[in-house]
Amino acid sequence: GWRFKDNKNKFRYNDNTLFIARKNSKTATIALVFILLMLTEQNYSEFYSICLTKELASEIKKIMAQIINASPLIKKYFTISLPKT
Repeated sequence: GWRFKDNKNKFRYNDNTLFIARKNSKTATIALVFILLMLTEQNYSEFYSICLTKELASEIKKIMAQIINASPLIKKYFTISLPKT
């Protein structure tokens, strides 16, 4: 995130909102943004995506797993857990 020039440990923005119209790859975009945030932000940072259904939330995780598994460069930074059955 953007940081203050005089204090690099303090973020200028804590919340981000992204509005995208229907059928424009929102799920894939959010999955990619989450991966980038997880790679670049401080340890133990929290990220939230608000979904209307549990199925849509699991779709984001599934796409994140596909992106991570497709890239050997970033795969070494992640451990993907299997869904609970």
